[in-house]
Amino acid sequence: MFHLSNVPAMMAEYMGDLTGYSPVEGEPLSQEPFLLVATDDERLRNKVRGLSEKYGLFIPLVDTQAEAEAQLAAAEQTPNLKQYVFIDLHSKSFDGYALAKTLKEAVPNVYIIGSSLGVEPERIQQSKLYRIDSLLQRYRFEELLRKLAEQYGANHEQDTDR
Repeated sequence: MFHLSNVPAMMAEYMGDLTGYSPVEGEPLSQEPFLLVATDDERLRNKVRGLSEKYGLFIPLVDTQAEAEAQLAAAEQTPNLKQYVFIDLHSKSFDGYALAKTLKEAVPNVYIIGSSLGVEPERIQQSKLYRIDSLLQRYRFEELLRKLAEQYGANHEQDTDR
């Protein structure tokens, strides 16, 4: 079964862990994790909305750095809440790399997953510099979001079409 604490292992499988982040495998979560998606890509936003509705999982969507910072600050009020931020690095309304760095400075334990069209060596290096924990190609990014929604959504037992 998929566990959110295994996200870094999934990243290593897909791309390689960029920072050595390695929580305890299979660590149980005491509560639903906080997931945030930062993108201005309407197709991806619609996909996230669809997953949220299908699985009954609240996934905030933001398309500015200020909105992302505000959502993460609000989530920080819940003790021991695991926080994952998915950032579309190709957004036009904000600099995804700068957003990652700013969020990581504000909340060092947040796990940041960047989505890119390609994962060339120079893009991987840039991701490391901006403290992005994992970098995925867009289709892997969408696959991971689906798996998270399936696992943690209130309606996850209802999924029959994969």
